[in-house]
Amino acid sequence: MDAAGNKDECSFTVTIKDNEKPTISCPGDITVTAPPGQYTAMVNYIPPAVTDNCGTPTLVRNQGFSPGGQFPLGSTAVTYTATDTASNSVTCSFTVMVEPGETEGGPAIFNNCPATITHSVSTYTCGANVAFQIPTASDDSGDLEVVRVSGPGPGDFF
Repeated sequence: MDAAGNKDECSFTVTIKDNEKPTISCPGDITVTAPPGQYTAMVNYIPPAVTDNCGTPTLVRNQGFSPGGQFPLGSTAVTYTATDTASNSVTCSFTVMVEPGETEGGPAIFNNCPATITHSVSTYTCGANVAFQIPTASDDSGDLEVVRVSGPGPGDFF
């Protein structure tokens, strides 16, 4: 307004835009051993730490199991996303590896492993077909496949 009472107005809008993503810090990869005879292991971990320039971001586990959960044998990816109030987001992930727990000595071959076999051959022959039972094996994770790696099999010519 001037001295003569003339006035004018002007207005404008100020928009503050948060373009900064939150920061997230995942734990490192984790390796645990399952208890003997079990196919899972309980894994405790601390969820990722998150910070943001404007408040506290929301942390969501997208994939994997929660801290203290039962993880299966093998590798499981765990992924988290942190999102702030301006919808800026960042993701991190880590791997939980659960290895099988073995009983002392590892796989055990059962009693049907053949003892030494002696077979007499008749005159003018240089060998014989010999029958024997294929061994079986088992460990904490269940029955194992037994694979012959050399030599003739049951009933073959020796």
